[in-house]
Amino acid sequence: MGEPLSARRRTTDGYSLGERQWSVLIDKDNRFRLYVRQQGWETADSLTRPKPGHWYLIGVVVRDAQAELWVNGKRTGQIKLTQPLPQTKAPLTFGGVDDNGRIWQNFFGALDEVRLHDKPLDAEKMAATYTPVTSTHKVPKPPKPFTLWTGPPIPDNVELIPFAG
Repeated sequence: MGEPLSARRRTTDGYSLGERQWSVLIDKDNRFRLYVRQQGWETADSLTRPKPGHWYLIGVVVRDAQAELWVNGKRTGQIKLTQPLPQTKAPLTFGGVDDNGRIWQNFFGALDEVRLHDKPLDAEKMAATYTPVTSTHKVPKPPKPFTLWTGPPIPDNVELIPFAG
């Protein structure tokens, strides 16, 4: 998986803007994970493994001393902040990265709603934002792979005969 899920305001040294802050992903182990840049990347994990077609409420709360990951109305992880998150010109993006006009690391799924608040919600309000959703999306099956080459196996580069000149 490892694709952005909910929101990100993150660019890395390899990105064109050279700014780095935070992101929420469905990571390689199929768990929701919050990444926050401090001296290096710090993470807050969730034990929740999302199932295709099901809805999840993902929240990120940044307070003075910590950043929190919320899944379905419950705080599932937190990161102690050793420095404040910088204010930058990096765009806030949902479902992918806007790398100075190049859109990549796209999320394959559906985003239903986004809410931004000008101050952190307390734990009671965060818990109250969650209403369970029992309806599911029908997820189409991926297309069957098809063969592009039907000839003999292509040789490895160690099997190729070098030509002089």
